[in-house]
Amino acid sequence: MKYTICNEIEHALFFILDTVRSCGIGYNGTELYWIKDYNGELIDEKKIEEQRKIWRQLFLEGNPPEQCKNCHLLLNKDWKQDGKFNLIVVAHRTKCSCNCIYCNFKYKKEYWNTRETYNIMPVLEDLERRNLLTDDLHISVSGGECTEYPNNEFEDIAAFVIKKQCKMSVYSSGINFSPTLAKCLNQGLCDLVISADSGSKEVYEKIKRVKKFDNVWNNIKKYSEAAVSDGGIYGRMTVKYVIVDGLNNTQKAFYDFIKKCREAKIKHIRIAVEYNWWTAHKNEPMPPRLIKLVKYIQKFNKEFSIEPTEFGIALFKIADSQ
Repeated sequence: MKYTICNEIEHALFFILDTVRSCGIGYNGTELYWIKDYNGELIDEKKIEEQRKIWRQLFLEGNPPEQCKNCHLLLNKDWKQDGKFNLIVVAHRTKCSCNCIYCNFKYKKEYWNTRETYNIMPVLEDLERRNLLTDDLHISVSGGECTEYPNNEFEDIAAFVIKKQCKMSVYSSGINFSPTLAKCLNQGLCDLVISADSGSKEVYEKIKRVKKFDNVWNNIKKYSEAAVSDGGIYGRMTVKYVIVDGLNNTQKAFYDFIKKCREAKIKHIRIAVEYNWWTAHKNEPMPPRLIKLVKYIQKFNKEFSIEPTEFGIALFKIADSQ
């Protein structure tokens, strides 16, 4: 049946902290919950379908939930109403050895690092056993630092991806090296993004607030050696540079980063702008220093695949217009 809705409502499960949601945009405040007060229980697809029918009817009537209006994820197409899931987002953990200056979890760090939660593997295995996962399944792992998940949980997730030959996106600090993740990269099953944010130890330690600079770049190099991407997403090792005003927003800081990327034979770079700074200044004229930095970054487009993302997209558009 053809109608306008999003893949997230029709086919996704977002395991966000102690909830299961159907939406990954604006994790805080979203009303589209499959389950509240969740603690790792097996998924009841019948209850989810009951809720899905309610939301689907709202879309069919032209009166979607408020947060869905004008969303860029909406698609008008012939949707397969099979109740299966093609997207699983794993963000149920918060422990991370980094203490990034821009991270929301920097507040009450001890609480977030000691917070107890559930193991996702019994849920994934149950969904697979009941044939509720599509052949084109994508798993995104982004909560906390995945390589620090207890009881081998992340290695088990990566092994599940290899066994099922599905696809996975991973966002990591790079502090720890995962052999199974490297294997996923080498088989072209994984898209790995590591936020290094700096090419110098001094700036790295100011932003990440841990003394792991050499360790991270050594691991980036090892992951890069395992990567096999020929231009596609999967099998790709990407290093992220979050622009933090006052810390790494200079040409010298970015060139130090470029040098480390060259040493590690990185070809894919992702540029973002620190969330809180952007939120506070987005309605003001962009400072000339940031426009100058973006124009400098673009000089490396021939050598690297440079992708602006999040608020970096807006900043690049502003720079291009000036």
